[in-house]
Amino acid sequence: MALSTWRDNLDGLDTDFEMDMEIAMERMRDLQHMLHSRDSSAFSNPLRQHRQATMRTIQDRQMRMNAVDDADEPRRLIRAALIEQASSSQPEETRERALRALADDAMQFDQHRNADHSTHDISDHYYASAEHMWSETKIVLTAGAAEALPCAMRELALRAIGALVFHRPNSISIWADSAVRRVLLAGAAVGQPEPVRFECHRTLSLLACESANSLFADDIARAKVIEGATPGEGTPAERAAAGISERVRNEALDTFKNALNNARGSNGAASGLARLIWDDLSARTALLSCAAATEPDRLRVQTLEVLKRILRASASRYPDIAEAMATGLKPIILEIATSTAASAVNVRSAALVLMCYLAEKAGPILAADGNAVAALLAAAEGEQAVLSGELRQRCAAAHERLEAMAEEPNLTSPLRLRPRYSSLKLPDRLRKLRSRWAPRGGAPPRVLTIRVRAASLFEDVLTQARQWEARHLAGARVKVKYDQGTDAGGLSRHLFTEFGKGLELVCGVTSTCDALLRLQALLKGWEPSATGEDEQQRMLEAHAILAEASPPSANAGDANKDADEPSAKRARVCSEESGAGSAHGELSPPRLFKLTAMGSLVPTSAETLAGHVGEATDEGSIVPQCNAGTLGRYRALGRVCGLALVNECTLGLPFARYFLRCVLGEAPTTVEELQEELRHEDDSWLGRPEFLEQPLQQQGVDNILTMTRTTSASGNGKVPLAANPELRVTDLNKRLYLLRTLEHQLVLTIEQQAKAFREGVEDVTGTGCLGLLSAQELKTLWAGEEVNDSNLEKWKAASRVANPVAAPQAVLFWQWLASVSPSKRAEVLQFGTGASRLPAVDLSGWSFSLDRLETPVTIVPTEANGLPAPAMCARSSTCAKTIYLPAYEDVEALARGMECSLMDKGFGLA
Repeated sequence: MALSTWRDNLDGLDTDFEMDMEIAMERMRDLQHMLHSRDSSAFSNPLRQHRQATMRTIQDRQMRMNAVDDADEPRRLIRAALIEQASSSQPEETRERALRALADDAMQFDQHRNADHSTHDISDHYYASAEHMWSETKIVLTAGAAEALPCAMRELALRAIGALVFHRPNSISIWADSAVRRVLLAGAAVGQPEPVRFECHRTLSLLACESANSLFADDIARAKVIEGATPGEGTPAERAAAGISERVRNEALDTFKNALNNARGSNGAASGLARLIWDDLSARTALLSCAAATEPDRLRVQTLEVLKRILRASASRYPDIAEAMATGLKPIILEIATSTAASAVNVRSAALVLMCYLAEKAGPILAADGNAVAALLAAAEGEQAVLSGELRQRCAAAHERLEAMAEEPNLTSPLRLRPRYSSLKLPDRLRKLRSRWAPRGGAPPRVLTIRVRAASLFEDVLTQARQWEARHLAGARVKVKYDQGTDAGGLSRHLFTEFGKGLELVCGVTSTCDALLRLQALLKGWEPSATGEDEQQRMLEAHAILAEASPPSANAGDANKDADEPSAKRARVCSEESGAGSAHGELSPPRLFKLTAMGSLVPTSAETLAGHVGEATDEGSIVPQCNAGTLGRYRALGRVCGLALVNECTLGLPFARYFLRCVLGEAPTTVEELQEELRHEDDSWLGRPEFLEQPLQQQGVDNILTMTRTTSASGNGKVPLAANPELRVTDLNKRLYLLRTLEHQLVLTIEQQAKAFREGVEDVTGTGCLGLLSAQELKTLWAGEEVNDSNLEKWKAASRVANPVAAPQAVLFWQWLASVSPSKRAEVLQFGTGASRLPAVDLSGWSFSLDRLETPVTIVPTEANGLPAPAMCARSSTCAKTIYLPAYEDVEALARGMECSLMDKGFGLA
């Protein structure tokens, strides 16, 4: 027999046991003969182990069956007599008595109806008995459940089948049996007697635990389940005559719940089932009707639970379901959630749980409704005895989430300044943020693995950041796979620090590159049609993309003269130095960030990125549009910065505060605000009060300034700030000039980049969360604290000497650090901890250690290295935030050793 056939026989063994005991016994005998007849040396070790395991399984099964045969012989003799009496050849009265006895016998396996099931010995004997009973009784039970028989007889047969479904192999074989399926679906239909419908729907709800996918994939079965949950029409008497009752509908809703909980197969099995149910209009209609105010509370609770499970199963793959649910069901959910009836506590709790899920998955839709926000707040702050403490906490968190997203006209102040948060200090607000990012219910945090190489760390991170799916990023904890170490925390800090250093160097996407990427997307997967219908359309789209990527014509101004354009607009000016297109081809792309005079990162202007300046109207300058590829990079950078924030890591370099105000949607608007932001980053004369207070003649710029601003993209031209850029600036209009200039420099020319960056950050932090932080706080959290003299003392105070023998070297270490520059201290801090700056909030939970290194690497002086004496290298463990110091005798020896150590970066035990 071929090896593959042998494996197939083994794989089918359990299935055969579940389907038919006699067939399984025959299969076991065949396998025994086959296994004993083959030389075991012919099998590899894994196959030999599989063979041995199979033999043990066979022996175990045989022992079970033999034990059952011996122990249950009297019961089986009685059951055989009952089976005979329950056959179709017997009178109805005899059949009914026999079926009742068989149903009573089967009740030992019903773990819901049997009050003593918890004391049963749930052993192999117990389960083997269930298998035996089904194999012996399935014919008479199926026949007894047939539609033509009296209601009482059918009810008993169906009750026995339902009890036997509790055994998993029975459940699988019962659903696989077409005859049993037919009687179950026939009995579940509207119009059947209520006791019969109840037993059928109860059995279907149990079958959904093991056969969820196939049950709901069957159109007839799905229709019967939906029909079972539907309230029906007519008077109560008419509904009762049609077999419609609360308990039948409850079992049908249980079928939905069990199926969504137990969908098996691929990773998308549960979401696929949720999609199938939600897309079925009749299913949605039935669920909505079950949630109506006229329905019993028990059914409303069940319905809300089903909706929650649909949402939970589908949200990651099908966000449109959450959005549709939030839009369509919001009135019903709100009506239930705000009920004040004393008897409605359970249904109100279920509605609030669903609202909390919707706040997480479809927050913007709920946030736009003040009633939803108010309902969650009322639940969080209402009477203590009404709702559980856990639910109140969830409602409070959901309320904060929605409040952060809300854009109500009367809430003009940032979230952190609103009454609920204005009294909270930064550490308290950070705790609130981290509680939002933490997984619910004690679940482990989502882990995002970043794979990087030492030689291309920044590029590796940025490439992966563009490819990540947003659903995998929310509140993710980072784990680094590094080619020079294993991450235990130190590598994550090192990664974000090195990423921060690279921000100044990352380039944008040229218009040519962006066009190629768009063409690639346009033609991806395209196949010429047989009729050629879409070829011309594709070509037109391709030409349009190429035309957009082409550099502006040198005669653009002349070409526009004859066009019917408003006179306020000017022709675009090409860049001569920014990397935009030219007649001789494109130069290298501009960098995405530049440094201010104070050393802060700020996005490169839109004019430089686009390669040309915009136009202007009487209202001010119109900046050019950055291409999608460049904005995509800003979003990817924002994602990495969001991960740094969630993982409490610093980047090392600060962002300009005015950029972060744009990121937060709090851009400065008045002249005074703009001047203050400029002074934070540049000692420009435009930021000084004297510009407005003193006459221009006194400042030496009278009759010099015009309504223009120079950027690196404008070449010899100017960025127009007004419809007439040649207009002279005088003492009368200098305030307008200052407003237009600073607004363009600090807001307009970077707001596209800030928006894309914010979208990336919020992919990780969640929408609206950043409103709990000010621009200055966000700047400090990302940058960390520079190791100046004051912070050096804080570092020292938070440190300890792990080994007393290292105490003399620790004294030398702090003496040396006090004598070096902040930049050198940053190198040492990164060498020891992975981060080049101290945490921004406080150091109460931060620690650093110094320890002794007994066998250091020693570098011998040579002419090449210029060392005056041997240098003993220190070693570090960034995960433990520890530096191991050799037995240095003086500060000079320590300085030599540390300088050599810093050259190697010290990440051997990161």
